[in-house]
Amino acid sequence: MFHWIMKAITILFGLTYFIALGLYGLVRADRFDQNLAEFSLKVLEPMGLPWSAWFTEQLDVFGAPFITFLILILVTRLTKKRKRG
Repeated sequence: MFHWIMKAITILFGLTYFIALGLYGLVRADRFDQNLAEFSLKVLEPMGLPWSAWFTEQLDVFGAPFITFLILILVTRLTKKRKRG
């Protein structure tokens, strides 16, 4: 049961992360208004905590949520039940 919950959380986090990145990329390519860039940054900032607060020089607002996403993938894979014998 815990594996399915972690899988759902990981999928939702990943979708939110890549949608926010895509929206920011489209805004930077002048497809949408600049206000949407601020919105996507406000979505990405809390997704990267605590890594963005701890490693301020190494990670930016785009890299920190990716670290969280990788950790979620690892935890999801570790919680999968193994079949024996």
